[in-house]
Amino acid sequence: MSPAADMAAWGAFLGGIAAFASFLKWGLPLLRRTAYFLDDWNGTLGRPGVDAHPGVMARLDKIEGELTVNGGGSVKDTVIQIKEQLNQHRNANREQHRDHDDAMHRLLEEDK
Repeated sequence: MSPAADMAAWGAFLGGIAAFASFLKWGLPLLRRTAYFLDDWNGTLGRPGVDAHPGVMARLDKIEGELTVNGGGSVKDTVIQIKEQLNQHRNANREQHRDHDDAMHRLLEEDK
């Protein structure tokens, strides 16, 4: 082999090592993050000492369940109940103010 061919072979070999090292530095963390994302997306099964983690779709389904009326157990049911109570208090307050205003008008009429 000629010295130029030897240099080209060594250059290709070292270039391959550099490319492999670059993959190890940048590619493996990317693959690891991708694996973490997919585990989070799909969920993981429980194993001894570690609880199961539901996937994204299961968690979204749970959230959706809280945002629909289901007879008293969801967040939306609670919000509706609070809104109804607030309306009752507001109406009672309006009646009290009306009664108070009427009484004030009667007192002012009597003073004339």
